[in-house]
Amino acid sequence: MGSPAPSTEGQLTQLGYDGKPTSKEMFPDINESALIRRIDIRVIPVLCLLYIFASLDRFNIANAAVFGMGDELKLVGNQYNVALTVL
Repeated sequence: MGSPAPSTEGQLTQLGYDGKPTSKEMFPDINESALIRRIDIRVIPVLCLLYIFASLDRFNIANAAVFGMGDELKLVGNQYNVALTVL
């Protein structure tokens, strides 16, 4: 009538279960979506500020280059590009 049903252990190894407990098994009472939300609330504002400061630096160095920074600092060749890369 067909082959016998595979054992549960065989199914687990087929699915890639290696015997290590998952986070759900280790911490069953943790609400994962709430945890991710709390992490996002703390991390994303800091990353946004860093992004804003980095863009301000780029805008300021571009304005300084337009107003003669390269002449005052005696930049030659690709030194200005190297400075932009460091920022």
